[in-house]
Amino acid sequence: MEQFLLLAKYNRWMNQSIYKTCLAMGQGNVDKNQDSFFPSISKTLNHLLLGDLVWLYRCSGDKGVMRFVDGDGRDFKIKSLNQVVFSKLEELWEKRQAVDNDIVKYVESLIVDRINESVEYRSTDGCLHSKDLGVILTHWFNHQTHHRGQITALIHQQGYDFGTTDLISIENEI
Repeated sequence: MEQFLLLAKYNRWMNQSIYKTCLAMGQGNVDKNQDSFFPSISKTLNHLLLGDLVWLYRCSGDKGVMRFVDGDGRDFKIKSLNQVVFSKLEELWEKRQAVDNDIVKYVESLIVDRINESVEYRSTDGCLHSKDLGVILTHWFNHQTHHRGQITALIHQQGYDFGTTDLISIENEI
């Protein structure tokens, strides 16, 4: 369990670091079209938020995770993992902080026996899946790291410094 809690806290710490840089860069730069899997930093940040919301809901079973108002003032409804939930970086950052804290709280609440329990969920295309919670958590934290790596590359391409990303270098800070 300690490993997953470390990854949840690292996720929160890295998001703080990346958003600090992105806020300094300004909305125009994070919306700038760049050659990447998602066409901009902001679209990648939105995808990460959506992915985290979906996995938090699937793992916790808490439907409240998916109940909030999007950046346009409408009740949130997931349509795809590519949708822009918040177009304004400040609003995205506000929701990101809340979700990161919820992820840490969720992982803190887990007991070791749950790691090998099977979790059933539906993918966004409606297919039913079943995986051990430990496998899901590993995938979830790996997914975050994968896309944050893309974001740090996009930040670097614009000439900004995002700081240290190595978990082993910052472990005492989280």
